[in-house]
Amino acid sequence: MEVLSILLKNPQHHSLPHSMPVHLLNGTYHITSFDGSTTIKEFQDSLAHEICCRTTNGFAIFSDDPIEKDLEHTLDPNAKLCDLISKWEIALREKGLGKFENSRVIRLTYKNRLWWKNSARLETDKERLLLCYQVNKQIVSGRFPLSRELALELAALMAQLDMGDCTFGSLKNTSVNNTLSNQGTSNRHQSPKSATNGTLSPPTAIQSSNTLSALNNVHGILTAHSNQALNAIDKFYPYRYRDQLTQEGLTELQAKLLEKWRGLKGRTQLDCVRIYLTCTRKWPFFGATLFQAKLRQHDSPMIWLAVNEDSITILDLATMQQRVRYPYTNVLTFGGCQEDFMLVVTQNDQQPSQKLIFSLSKPKILELTLLIADYMNLLINNPGTPLLGTLSRGTMVSVNQSVVNQSIISQAIANQSQPDILKSTPDHGVQRSDSKRRTHVDSGLA
Repeated sequence: MEVLSILLKNPQHHSLPHSMPVHLLNGTYHITSFDGSTTIKEFQDSLAHEICCRTTNGFAIFSDDPIEKDLEHTLDPNAKLCDLISKWEIALREKGLGKFENSRVIRLTYKNRLWWKNSARLETDKERLLLCYQVNKQIVSGRFPLSRELALELAALMAQLDMGDCTFGSLKNTSVNNTLSNQGTSNRHQSPKSATNGTLSPPTAIQSSNTLSALNNVHGILTAHSNQALNAIDKFYPYRYRDQLTQEGLTELQAKLLEKWRGLKGRTQLDCVRIYLTCTRKWPFFGATLFQAKLRQHDSPMIWLAVNEDSITILDLATMQQRVRYPYTNVLTFGGCQEDFMLVVTQNDQQPSQKLIFSLSKPKILELTLLIADYMNLLINNPGTPLLGTLSRGTMVSVNQSVVNQSIISQAIANQSQPDILKSTPDHGVQRSDSKRRTHVDSGLA
C-alpha cells in the first residue's frame, strides 16, 4: 500500500510521502497525506481541517476488516497509520493463503462515533450533512423507529438532498401525454377523412411506424421515472418496508415518492439537512450506537443495547421502545466475560447489584466496551455535557477500580497469526464501586 501510494502520488498535490483516500458517508472521499510517523489522531485532525470539520467533534476513522465483509474496526488514535496498514495487509495475506493482493487495500471511513445533544449548535455544515447520511444508513437498515409515512417523507428529503430537484415532472403534465397528443394530431393531419371523393388514408405501415415511435418515447420516459424512483427507494427507504411489496405496491410507492420529491423542488441542500435533522433528532436515542444482543436467559428475545452520552438502555427489538435504562452512575462493571458481554448495575445503594450477561460477537464486545468507557471517561472528566475542545482519549479519566486493561489488549493483538484488526475482545471488565475512586487510563487506550 505504501509503495503504491508513493508511485501513484502527484507531488504537486501532497507534500508528505504518502496519501490515501478516506471515504465519507455521502459517497465521496477525500485524499489526505501522511508520513511514516503520522498517528491516527494526527491523520484524523488533518482530514477534519481539510473538509471543514472540527477536530474534536465526536467523529472517528474506522477501518474495514480484511476478511469479514461489513465489519468495521475502531482505530487506536495513538497508533501509527503505517503500522495499521501493515498489520491489515499481513492479516489479508495470512488469511488469503499467503497470496499478496495488490487489488485490495485498506478502506478508511470517517463517521460519527460520540454524540452529545447539547453540542449540536456547534456542528459545522459538513458535520450536519454527514450526520444526515449516517442517520439515513440507520433508517435503511432498520435501526431507527419510524412509520411508513415518515419513512417516505425522509426518503424524499434525502433524494432532494443527494440528487437535487426531480428531473421529471408529473406524468399528468409531462411529455408522456404531450407525446401521445402530438402523435394523435400528426395522424389526423396525415389521414384526412374524405367520404365524398374517396381519399385514401396513408399506408398502414406509416401509421404503425409513427405509433411505435410514440410508444417507444413513452416507454423511455416511464423507464426514466421508474429508474430514478427505484434508485431513491434503494438508497433511502427502509428495507423492511419494501421487502414484501408486490410489483403493484412497488409501483405505487415509486409514484408517491416522486410526488413528494417534486414537492421539494427548489429546496437547497442546507434546507434539507436542517429539516431532516430537526425531524430525526426528536427520537430520544438520536446519536446513540445500537448493538443487537440477546440476554443469557431462558427464552429471552433479541434486544437492542443503545449506548449514548449518559446511559445504556435496553430497547425492544421490534418497536425500539425503552425497556430499561441504566445511567452510567449506576454501572458498576462492564466488559468482556468469556464469550459474552457482562454488565453489572445497581439501582441504588440499598438494593443489591444485578449482573446482566449479553450474547454478542467478539468484535462487537470490544467495540461496545470501548464506547462505554469513552463516554464514561469524558463525562467524569467534564461533568455535564463534555466540552468538545477536551475530546481526547489521551487525557481520559476513569472511575473504575480496574480500567480497560491496555496490557491485556496489547497481549491479545501481539499474536501475528491474528493481527489486531481481526482480534476480538479479551476477557476484561471495567469496574467501579465508588465515583470518588478515579484512576488515569493509559493514554494508549483504543
